[in-house]
Amino acid sequence: MKKGTISVLHKYFFEKCKDDVLRAMQEFFDDKNITPGKPLVLNDPKEQELFMEWVIYDYELKNGKKVIDEYLDKNKSKLSEKERETYRALKQNKYGFYQIKKIKIGEWLELKDMENGQLHKVVEYQGTFNAEIGNVIIGRIGSVIDHEELIGCEGPYYPKEAAGELREILKNIDAPMSPKFTRYFYVIPKPISKNEIERGRKEIAVVFKSFLKDANSPFTFKQILDIIDCETGRKDFYKIVAVFNDTEISDPETIMELVTDAWNYFPHKSLDGKAPIEMVGKKY
Repeated sequence: MKKGTISVLHKYFFEKCKDDVLRAMQEFFDDKNITPGKPLVLNDPKEQELFMEWVIYDYELKNGKKVIDEYLDKNKSKLSEKERETYRALKQNKYGFYQIKKIKIGEWLELKDMENGQLHKVVEYQGTFNAEIGNVIIGRIGSVIDHEELIGCEGPYYPKEAAGELREILKNIDAPMSPKFTRYFYVIPKPISKNEIERGRKEIAVVFKSFLKDANSPFTFKQILDIIDCETGRKDFYKIVAVFNDTEISDPETIMELVTDAWNYFPHKSLDGKAPIEMVGKKY
């Protein structure tokens, strides 16, 4: 792909789609409290890269279009036929979990989509040198006119021993894969052992009970754990956040961090009794 092809789209989005910037950030980071002028606190620098990829390929503007479509519509007369063809081709892309099946050093990778089993031969140079058959890449494959490439930012990379557990994670995803989901691979802390998980749970319990007491909340910590255990989606996460609405504990960042920790460290029935941290935070 020609250098600058994607950076042009980013420039267009931030300069010409200003009404969508805040909306996109709130949607990607699941935080309606993001406001102009307020610094965005990231758990990992990778989150910004994931956002930049997501906003180009996955975000739907207020007018219902994707950024690539909007850019093409507004710049038809300024783009060459080859440039228009490149952007039209980039619209054909899929984000997902891909397992490496074959490698030709310095030339290409054959990747298997772990969701549907489809094989993709992607043109790749640098990534072939450290690749190993069986390992799993989380990323986006896109068309670049006459071939396919890995496009977007560099996503998580897992050894073949993790493939089985990643397949289980896929079974529990009820929405199209995108960098918005992959963000949680970086947001969720990664303890080394079960002992650290247990220690983390005890620390979270102490802080959470203290917050509930200071907020004069009618909720008990056991009720919070019951919501987490029986959750059916992110709406239940925000149900817990709402417990602290209109209380003396008004710092939204502190509340979000505490609820995120509890959500990640304690069991969910939807994960067969495991916590999210046990699903994606293991060391292999």
